[in-house]
Amino acid sequence: MPTIQSRSRTQIRQSIGLILGALDISDGSAVHRADDTGGTLTIRDNSLTFGSIDEHKGKWVVPVGTTDSGQIRKVEAFDPGARALTVSVAFSSQTDTNFEYELWSEDYPPPLVHDHINQALLDVTRKGMVPSDTTYVRTGQGIYAFDLPTAMVGVQEVFRRADAKTRVINNCDDSWSGPQTNVTVTADGEDKREGAASARLSIAAAFTTGQVANDTFGTLDIRGYTHVEGWAKSTVATDSDTLDLILNDTTSSGETLSVPALGADSWTYFREALSRPEVDSGVIRLRIDSNSDFGAAYLYFDDVRALRDRSEVWERIHPRFWSLNRDTRQIMFTPEGVDAYSLFRISGRRLPDLLTNDTDICEVDPNYVIHRTAASLLRLRPLDQAKAALADRMEQLAQSAMARMETPRPGCRWIDVN
Repeated sequence: MPTIQSRSRTQIRQSIGLILGALDISDGSAVHRADDTGGTLTIRDNSLTFGSIDEHKGKWVVPVGTTDSGQIRKVEAFDPGARALTVSVAFSSQTDTNFEYELWSEDYPPPLVHDHINQALLDVTRKGMVPSDTTYVRTGQGIYAFDLPTAMVGVQEVFRRADAKTRVINNCDDSWSGPQTNVTVTADGEDKREGAASARLSIAAAFTTGQVANDTFGTLDIRGYTHVEGWAKSTVATDSDTLDLILNDTTSSGETLSVPALGADSWTYFREALSRPEVDSGVIRLRIDSNSDFGAAYLYFDDVRALRDRSEVWERIHPRFWSLNRDTRQIMFTPEGVDAYSLFRISGRRLPDLLTNDTDICEVDPNYVIHRTAASLLRLRPLDQAKAALADRMEQLAQSAMARMETPRPGCRWIDVN
């Protein structure tokens, strides 16, 4: 498989503009830079001193870089004597010598170009799907069916974590010792993911923000470990910045880890990196803080432990022990083929991310996107013989790039039926 050079949406757009002849390159570059302070409606650029009044009227200005990025504007007037472009809608900040921009032909509005870029990504076949190897699920408590990520379209292989260097921080089998005001803590022997129970934190409506509960234990030395993993559940949906899991040491400082976003009434496996593991020699307390008031709710935690990254030993699960349900978009394990409580890594294929910002990186061969987009945009306009030949050539190059993309290995099970 050939090596693919990643490219951003800005780079892809500029390549398309050069193919179409839609970019102004009068100063020898696809990107212009203002050489004087203008205003929120004005760009001053000496490279535009040639031409007549309003020669650039109707063209499109696309800021690049950090200044006014994403604020595409149409040229309302051009004064060559004042070397000034006037746009129809003001930028959010005044243009100056740091302002860089592209100048596009009126025939090819940049929002249309962006739409066709994403359409090219949507049109890739299974062959162009992106490898995905970051999905983890964990069986337990008789649960063997798990939702797959929305973008995942196929599962290639499934691996079970057979071994890993871990250390239990809190197994949550007993009631925590430090509930705060308006919080009740119990050990829930029914709703759990591992062991005898989970820690259930019952939060009353009168609770607002701050520490929810904590549990103190004997001193733990987790130097050499890199992550904390475990299970969390909430009866109300939370955001990624709502809850913090804090590991206090003997000086009350320690690690603050963000609990990921939680869907309502669904257990979520989390794995968060420690920020200073080299000094975590005296952990004595696990604590949960809330940064927002979400009203009365129940929080659950289970099997919180330290993990050493890259210590995992993964073994492949035979395909007869798992299957896909296309209707529910779930992967299902058979109880006979997996342990009652195991962590699994799912390797598959997912849809490529669409490019919504100029800094977004294309995940498929950018040559395919560039040539496919150029061909589709050329065909939007009446074609003379030369442009028709160019459109056909661009389509041929797009198909050649598609043919060079990595082909999924045999045995990939697809969720979609196309």
